Amino acid sequence: MNRIRRKVKNDATLSVRNTQFDAPMQFMRQTVEVRFLPEMMADAYIFEDGVHYPLKLTDKQANSRVKRETFPTVDYSRGGAADV
Repeated sequence: MNRIRRKVKNDATLSVRNTQFDAPMQFMRQTVEVRFLPEMMADAYIFEDGVHYPLKLTDKQANSRVKRETFPTVDYSRGGAADV
């Protein structure tokens, strides 16, 4: 059983050995211990306080269709740092 520490990103994903996983939302922005067998990456899980939290392989196509909040754009044509 391999153990590795990874930080869960703001979108609740993490990467282990070039494989992207979805983690439970409660671990966003936290460093967690991931346990896995190299030949069975689909069975990887987070081990926290004696509890196994399964990881799910990221579906990149579904993830690309997720509606995200639109952020306001910055108009650089006005010039000057006071406008930023």
